[in-house]
Amino acid sequence: MDTTAKIYLTIAIVAVVLIVVAFSFISKKAPKGVLLGLGAFLWFAGLIAASPRIRELQLIGGILQMSGFIGVILGFFDLIRKPKGPKAPPPEEDRDPRVPPRLS
Repeated sequence: MDTTAKIYLTIAIVAVVLIVVAFSFISKKAPKGVLLGLGAFLWFAGLIAASPRIRELQLIGGILQMSGFIGVILGFFDLIRKPKGPKAPPPEEDRDPRVPPRLS
């Protein structure tokens, strides 16, 4: 393995790790389904970027494809794990008048 290949491998590993960390922040902040869509977009962008036979573009395409695949898997888990939506408070008639309403 020549020096350039070692540098490219290091760049790819660091980029994928940073993207997985970004996926965790996106999963916490965004509504469900966003991570799945982003992962699918990255995977398709990687397919397009890796189509020319240029080493640098294949590196970028490979990073995008790996990140997209990880994003799609995490997006499916995100869809299953997150609740459907906020629950509505009970109607005024059912609420105990002695208990103050909760502010979210």
